[in-house]
Parts: sequence; structure tokens; C-alpha cells
Amino acid sequence: MRKTVVLIVALMCTKPALAAPPGLLDTDIPGNFAYPAPPAGFDPLKATAETLRAYGFPPRPSGARSHRAYDGWARMVSSAKIWVSPQLVPAPIHHVPMKPGKAMQPSGNMSYSTNWSGTILTTGATALGASSLYTLWGEFPVPIAQQAFGTCTGTVYSSTWVGMDGNNNGADIVQSGTESDASCSNGNTFADYYAWYEWYPANTIEIRNFPVLPGDDIGVQAGVSNPTTASIFMANETTNQYFTVQMNAPAGIKFIGNSAEWIVERPEVNKQTSNLANYVTDWISNMIALLDNGSNTLEFGGIGGPGVSPVLVEMTDKNGNALSVPTNPGGGGIVFHDTGSAK
Repeated sequence: MRKTVVLIVALMCTKPALAAPPGLLDTDIPGNFAYPAPPAGFDPLKATAETLRAYGFPPRPSGARSHRAYDGWARMVSSAKIWVSPQLVPAPIHHVPMKPGKAMQPSGNMSYSTNWSGTILTTGATALGASSLYTLWGEFPVPIAQQAFGTCTGTVYSSTWVGMDGNNNGADIVQSGTESDASCSNGNTFADYYAWYEWYPANTIEIRNFPVLPGDDIGVQAGVSNPTTASIFMANETTNQYFTVQMNAPAGIKFIGNSAEWIVERPEVNKQTSNLANYVTDWISNMIALLDNGSNTLEFGGIGGPGVSPVLVEMTDKNGNALSVPTNPGGGGIVFHDTGSAK
């Protein structure tokens, strides 16, 4: 089980130094604000763009090839029926930029990392503007958390998330997903699952009152309205609970929007890359990124979109042995499986 540092929580659970922006609600963590509950009978499929924005729902997709994107958006927002006022606490992990890796048997169409596996879309944006990705989403089942078969080796970690700006020279990532960790002692294994978000390099934030369990279907959207303001929408499509938060950028950070990521990660713990949990298999579907503030829709299905190229990333250990392998089956999704010492 993860350990919560009582002193840190106590310090963070003080009244925020800044009042919430108009229409938003204060939380226990400064610079993080909650969107309010919509009125009874609210239907996101019929709501205007302004009303969707006011209640923290993802923007309705538009532009080229929008039918597929709209179907995924409609499924995700229609599942959000039970509003949660998020209880936020700092989490004892950190989701960091991709660390370069190597492979024992390199493939010409694969990149390698010691902490990420998944896929990345990149653009040529140098500042938030016409060529920037300003929002993305994805859906995935919460994977199981367990030790490698036949082992009992302390705590192992697995994070499944969607995010943007990870290609910004490691400066920042707007990201959100779920954590699946497993601790083992004296032959007894304990699993820990929770939802989180983060604007790296700020702290990872856990949503304490938003339960997730293995097999729950999760929809996540990250969006940026200006270089220093981002929002996260998450719906548990199995329980119909959802929350939306807005956060300020970490000090000195400005969002560019030059990449989008759909990732399985082994996060940092105490500034060290953790051991990967034996999640067995996982997948992310409905992988959509919007370009140029909604004027164009990019559907990811192995082809990217106009001016956008996808890259697959395999996770390896320090010796180049595979740990988490992504496969692109087409159809706007990606499949992962673990292997090697993780399994």
C-alpha cells in the first residue's frame, strides 16, 4: 500500500492563496479549481459550446473526418452522469518526460524509452497557435496491478495516461490517467488503484474520492485554453461518475501543444524510475487530438493527420530488454502488453 505523508497533506489542505476564477470552485490545493455541477437534466449532446465549457465538458469535435471523433466524444460525455466534487491530495509518485532507451533487437519503426511505452503525435508548433494540439482524449480499462509471476519484490507501478506537450524538450506535460500499483511483503500482495492528474513539473494530484477498479472503463480529456491554463475531464464510464478540474501552469511554464501522448509508464518514486507492475495487457481507444482550436480533427489510427506523424515507443530496461510493448492494430487505438522482467 502506498504511504501518505501526513505533514505534506496537512500543509496542502489549507485555504488556497488565490480565489477561484469566476464560475469555478476552490479546492484544497492552490492553483487547482473544480468545475461546478451542471443543472438537472443537462444533456451534453445538446449543449452549446459555451455551456459545455462552463461545466468542464470536452469540446464537441468538428472539422474533417469528424464522424468518428464525434462518436467517441458522445460516448465519453454521455457516461458522465454523477458529478464528483474532487477531493485532491498530492500523490507519492511523479510522471516525468520520456527517458531515451535502447533495445536488444531494435526495429526501424520503433523508438525506445526506459519509462514510457505507447504512441506520440508531434507537430512543428513552437508556441501555442494554429499548428498546436490544444486538446486530446482517450478511453481505456483500468489494468490489473500485480507482481511479476512468482515474485514478491516490494512495490511495482503502472500508470496509464493521456497527455500533451511531452515533446517540449522535457519542460512540461499536461496529463491524466489512472495508477495500478502492487505491493508485496511476506508473500502477501496488496493492490492500489487511483485516478490522478499532473501538469509536470508540478506534483501529481490524486482524486481521493473518485474510485477506480480493474476493468473500469475510463474516459480522459486534457485541454488547454491558453499557455498557462489547462483542464482535465475524467469519466468512469462503468460507474458514471466524473469530475473536471482546472489548473494553473507550474511557475515559468508555457504550454506549446507540439505533441500528444497516449502512454503506459513506470513513474518516478523518490526520484528513481520504479519497477513496472505486471499489468499483463492494456489498451487505449478513441485516441483523438484536436488541432488549431477545433478547426480540424485529427484521428489517430496509425496515420496521424495533416502535418502530424505518429511514433510508437517501446519501454525497455537499462540493458535494452523489452518491458512494455505497444502494438498499433489500427482503428484509432493502441494495445500494450508487458514482458521480460515485468511479467
